Amino acid sequence: ADHADHDHDHSPQSEYGIDSFVIRAERPVDGDAFEEFVGSLPESVVRSKGQVWIAGNDETRHQFSQAGPSGRLAPGEQWVAAMSETRQEMQRRMHPDLAWGEHGDRRTELVVIGREMDETRIRESFERCLVDAGGEYENRFPVDAAYDFYQAHPVVVALRSNSMASPHDGHSGVSSPSWSRSRMRSLQS
Repeated sequence: ADHADHDHDHSPQSEYGIDSFVIRAERPVDGDAFEEFVGSLPESVVRSKGQVWIAGNDETRHQFSQAGPSGRLAPGEQWVAAMSETRQEMQRRMHPDLAWGEHGDRRTELVVIGREMDETRIRESFERCLVDAGGEYENRFPVDAAYDFYQAHPVVVALRSNSMASPHDGHSGVSSPSWSRSRMRSLQS
C-alpha cells in the first residue's frame, strides 16, 4: 500500500511504544555493582546489550546481552589498548573510526531497549557501578567462562533444577530461562 498520501509515523517507537538509549562510560564498572544493576533493571527494559569494561580486567572486553529476566556476560576480544604498540597501530589504521580516549578503546557501551522506561533512573543506577580506572580491583568475572544473570528469586530458579550449580562458575543449572517476570512474581508471593 502507498503511504505517501498520509502523514503518520510507522516506526517501532510509534507503533509499539518501543524506545532506546545508549549508556556510555569511559570508566570500568565494579563487577558486584554491575550484577546488582542488571538484577534491578525494571520490567520496562525488554532488552539491553553491549560491551562492558569490568574493573580488574584491562585486557578483555566483555559482551553483555539481556532479554527479559535473563542476561549473559561473556568474555570477548582483547581491548586494542591492551595490545602491543605495533598491533595497536595496525588496528587503528584498519579501523579509523575506532573510538579512542584516555584509556584507549576501553569503555562500556550498552544499548537499552524498552517501553516507557525511566531513562534518568536507569542511568543513575548504572553510574553507581562506575569506579576509577587504574585502581586495584578483583576481577569479578573470569575471562574463560560466561556468567549468567537471572532476575529471579533463587527459589524460582530451584524449581526448574534440582542440581543448582554456583552462579559464579558460569553454569546456572538452568538450561533455558523461560520464567516471565509476572510468573516469577506470582510464585514469590
